[in-house]
Amino acid sequence: MDVKPLIDLARLMAPTVVAQSSPLSVPPVAPTELERFDVVATHPHLIKASRKLFADGHHTPAVEQAFKALNAYVKTRSGLDDDGVPLMHRAFSPEKPVLALSRLKTRTEKDEQFGVMSMLAGAMAAIRNPRAHDAEERDGVDAALEQITIANYLFKAVDRAERVDGGS
Repeated sequence: MDVKPLIDLARLMAPTVVAQSSPLSVPPVAPTELERFDVVATHPHLIKASRKLFADGHHTPAVEQAFKALNAYVKTRSGLDDDGVPLMHRAFSPEKPVLALSRLKTRTEKDEQFGVMSMLAGAMAAIRNPRAHDAEERDGVDAALEQITIANYLFKAVDRAERVDGGS
């Protein structure tokens, strides 16, 4: 396994970087906020929805738009008109999904389907909705990056899902 990307990610996510003790080493420079964003946000829909807002210092709107884009992406992929939590429950239902992550034959496959459905629904309820409906919600850089990382994972999970005929 190539660990270099993990080391790069750890370096970019760390708020401070400790210089090595070698007298010949140059103290490392802390990454910019946008460099940190670029490490965790790799899905094209996420980048399009959030990068400029994040770059301009609008961290909370960047998070809100990330999850609104995720919601819209699930709508597009599923063809459903629902929104938020009900959309995620219908689209990724383990019993009768519109979007399936696998064949859903084994306990593990069903558990993964349920888990991704739950994560998507939870993200709508706990991340998107408070930012869309509460003007007081404020995310710092680290909190925004953590939530954008979640969005990136979920976008990729939706990418892996295949449309099921006769779902929901």
